[in-house]
Amino acid sequence: MLLTNNVGLAESIAEIKSVNDKTIAHCRDEFEQFEEALATSLSFTTASI
Repeated sequence: MLLTNNVGLAESIAEIKSVNDKTIAHCRDEFEQFEEALATSLSFTTASI
């Protein structure tokens, strides 16, 4: 019974880690897009000053 619970727990942890990894990757992509947009915005602002 304990072994079964541990296997279930290990599977749950693996799934949570997978979701976390996907979330982190998504956040990195979003942040990179934000950085690019900010850099573009700043270059336009600087050019217009």
